[in-house]
Amino acid sequence: MRISVVFFVMLLVLPLAGCNTPIHHGELSFGDTPVPTGDYGSVLNRWTQNDKTYNGGAEAVQITATLLSREVVEQQVYLDAERFHWTPEKYRDSRQQALYGNESATRVFLSVYTNNADSNNLDKSSSVWNIFLDVNGKRLLPSSIVRSHENRADMVDKFPYLNVWTTNYYVTFPNPTSDSTSGRADLTVAGTLGAIHLSFPK
Repeated sequence: MRISVVFFVMLLVLPLAGCNTPIHHGELSFGDTPVPTGDYGSVLNRWTQNDKTYNGGAEAVQITATLLSREVVEQQVYLDAERFHWTPEKYRDSRQQALYGNESATRVFLSVYTNNADSNNLDKSSSVWNIFLDVNGKRLLPSSIVRSHENRADMVDKFPYLNVWTTNYYVTFPNPTSDSTSGRADLTVAGTLGAIHLSFPK
């Protein structure tokens, strides 16, 4: 009788153990769709800049920004594909959609801290912040500024510099990403708490 009970328990436990076996990074195949090479951390570092301003000795503003270049976007789509175990078709379609968006616009991800929470309002019509991108002799104003409401835990893999004190935004400029990344792109975020100037790539 005791042997029968042990055997019954094993029948229940073994299938559950099999379901929880993780698929390790790099084991998924996405068919003929190209996958990025190189280390994502190095790519992210190349297209990420950070600076801060002070007021009376205290930190007033800190901004970390990532210009979402083609190589950053490709790496991020691939991260999602591996994390969520996408099918080759889902990976192919998501990659194409992301790269298509790059053809007409340049996006910058901003992680913003201000010592006054009311001032962290880049996406509001009442905002007094002036944001622009200088590229190849052109000054570009944002076509949209959208506050990110994505789950922070889900975003940490893509932007490991995030913390609980920042507000995150996607800023879109009306310029092809290929043009914005062909030389130097200079981002300015200026307001009453100070001005931040960031240049891409490093």
